[in-house]
Amino acid sequence: MAAWLVGWTNFLGQTAGVAVAISITILILTEDKLPASEVFGKVIDGSGWNSTGFSYLIGYLSIAWSFTDYDATAHLSEELHNAAISGPVAIAQSLVITWVFGLLLNISYGFCATDREALLSSPLGNPATQIFLNAAGRRGGIALWFWVVLVQIFTGATAMLSDTRTAFALARDDLFPGSKMLRKMNHNTNTPLYSVWFVVIICCLLNLIALGSAQTINGIFGITAPACDLSYIAVIAGRLYYDRERPIAKGPFSLGKFQKPINYIACIWTVFLTVVLFFPPTYPVTAENMNYAVAISVAIFLFATAWWFLGANKRYIGPRNDEHMDDEDLRGRPAPA
Repeated sequence: MAAWLVGWTNFLGQTAGVAVAISITILILTEDKLPASEVFGKVIDGSGWNSTGFSYLIGYLSIAWSFTDYDATAHLSEELHNAAISGPVAIAQSLVITWVFGLLLNISYGFCATDREALLSSPLGNPATQIFLNAAGRRGGIALWFWVVLVQIFTGATAMLSDTRTAFALARDDLFPGSKMLRKMNHNTNTPLYSVWFVVIICCLLNLIALGSAQTINGIFGITAPACDLSYIAVIAGRLYYDRERPIAKGPFSLGKFQKPINYIACIWTVFLTVVLFFPPTYPVTAENMNYAVAISVAIFLFATAWWFLGANKRYIGPRNDEHMDDEDLRGRPAPA
């Protein structure tokens, strides 16, 4: 069921239907489109950093979060059949789909961004929304935006499923605050409802912050990409370090002799990009445009470190299997005979 839901939400949320329909619509309805020479050949440095190369890197701030949940299938690997193959294949497919149709949308936006200053200063606060309105009018723009919202709903459902599974796994391994409650299985549904509602409530509370402080919520959203990227390379770096003493058995997919060079490049690039993602998007830096993700990341690091030394290091023994899971609340109700 979990794999089916992930597959269909990924299909409906990121594949050709919405991306192609929106691209074709705005390209047809926008009258004075920009020439291809300007779309593909003109570089505008609007960040204030006075460096085209650095402005290019800063641009990752707006797209990095799009590539943070492609590993959702990995979080559900315990429920997948033949996970060693289906997991990596699903991750690779999501990367290709996101890249292809994301590129299509961005090219379409480029042709339709006829008045850049007007788009950036739009009272709607979103250049893409203004492009929809300019191309299709009020009703047509709302109709196009409906599909964008629908994509976000499906994406949110996928992320929620992945986050819930992660919260349950951390609670199962006795690493998460409140693990004893969060790992309890509902005896009627055989699902970790406490973990589900914990994730839902936390997400709702985080979104309420946006009503009071745009800077704070932007900082919270800004930590998403660096945090996920660092978690990815933690696994890669761990393998590079421990593989010398305890060689890890290769799975169905292997990079062969290119494995270590690619792993080192991945770690170096991710650390470098993480530093860039903590920079403010524009210069000069003010309290309004400051990237507060770095402050939030420090707070998370201090909390996690304190929690580890206050007792989590004594309880956590690594991912637990059936031999360690003798807690009745963890097992749920017995399967029917």
